Amino acid sequence: LLINGKEVDVRGVHMPHDRQGAGIALSQEHLISDLELVQDMGANAIRSLIGPHLSSLYDACDKEGMMVWVDNPFTRNVVLFNDICYYPSEALRENGFEQLREVIYQNYNHPSVVMWGIFSLVAQRGDDVVSYVRELNDLAHEIDTSRPTVACSNVDGDINFVTDLIVLRQDVGWYKGSFDDIRVWNRQLSENKKFKELRFGVSYGEEGAITHVADNLQRAEQGARFRPERAQTLMHESYAQLLSESGIFWGVWLNNMFDYLSPYRGESMNYSGLVCFDHTTPKDAYFLYRALWNKSEPTLYIAERRWKSRCDALQTIRVYSSVERPTLVVDRDSVELRQVTECCWQADSVTIG
Repeated sequence: LLINGKEVDVRGVHMPHDRQGAGIALSQEHLISDLELVQDMGANAIRSLIGPHLSSLYDACDKEGMMVWVDNPFTRNVVLFNDICYYPSEALRENGFEQLREVIYQNYNHPSVVMWGIFSLVAQRGDDVVSYVRELNDLAHEIDTSRPTVACSNVDGDINFVTDLIVLRQDVGWYKGSFDDIRVWNRQLSENKKFKELRFGVSYGEEGAITHVADNLQRAEQGARFRPERAQTLMHESYAQLLSESGIFWGVWLNNMFDYLSPYRGESMNYSGLVCFDHTTPKDAYFLYRALWNKSEPTLYIAERRWKSRCDALQTIRVYSSVERPTLVVDRDSVELRQVTECCWQADSVTIG
C-alpha cells in the first residue's frame, strides 16, 4: 500500500461493537478511548466489524491518520443452518443492496475510510452466493470509484477472487497441527499460480481469558470452555514472528481488539480480544504488539503475571521489550535473558521463593 508515494505496512485490528456496561450503545467517549488504546499498541488501521461504527469514530480517525475498513453487514448466520449465508429471494437481495448503499453513502466523505468490506466469512454452500457477491462488489464500484473493495474469507474457492483485496482468515495450529504449519501455508500461497493473482492480507487470532490459568498448555478443543490466556499469547508470538518473515501480505489484521459478547460460547463471551471486555485491561498479547509496532514509545513488560500459582521451583520468565536488551533482576540478582523472537525475551531456570 502506497500513501503519498510511501510504502506503508498495514497493521490493523478488528473492532467489535459492544463493551461492558454499555452493550452496543457506545458513546463517542467510549470510541475515542478505544481508539487511543489502538494507537498506543501501534496499530495504524481498524476494521469496523460486520457494519459501521458511529461517524464520530471516523471523525477521530480522520484527524489521527488512522486507516479504516468499513464492513457491509453480510456474514454467516450465527444460529441454525449457519453454513448457508444466502437465499436468492428478491427481498433479501434488495435489502443487501440497500444496506451496502447506506454504508457507503453515510461514510464516503471520511478520508480515513480507505476500503469497503463486501462480506465476512461467507461459505459457498447452498445457492450461488458468488454471483451475489459480484453484484455487491459491482455496486460498490458504481457508487464509489475511488476506493478498493475488500473481504475476509476462511474458505477456498471463487469467492476469494471477486473483491479488489482479500484478507485470508487463518488459525493453523489452534485446533490441529502446530503453529509452525503457518510456514507451509505461506509457501503454498506464494507458489500457487492461481493465488498469485490475489492481493491478500491475513487475519488471525483466537481466545484467551485472563481468568483461565494453566500450567501445561494443550491444543484447544472445539467447543471447550477453558481458554487460558497463555495459549492465546503463544499463538500470537508464533504468528507475529512467522508472518513477519514471509513479506507476502499487504496487511495483517488481528482478530480482535476487544473481547465481545457471544451467547453461543462458554460464559457468553468471545475471549479473542487483545483487551478484555471492560476495554481497559490489556492482555499479554497486547504488550507483545506494542513492543513490535509502537515505534514512538518504549515497551517493557513482564508477561504471564496472572500465572501466579506455579508448581515448579524453577520457572521461565518472559519479557516483551522494545529496547535492545532488557535486564531482569530477581531478588537483587541479575538474570540472563535470551532472545526468543523479535521483542520477546526469556529467562530459563529462574528460582523464585
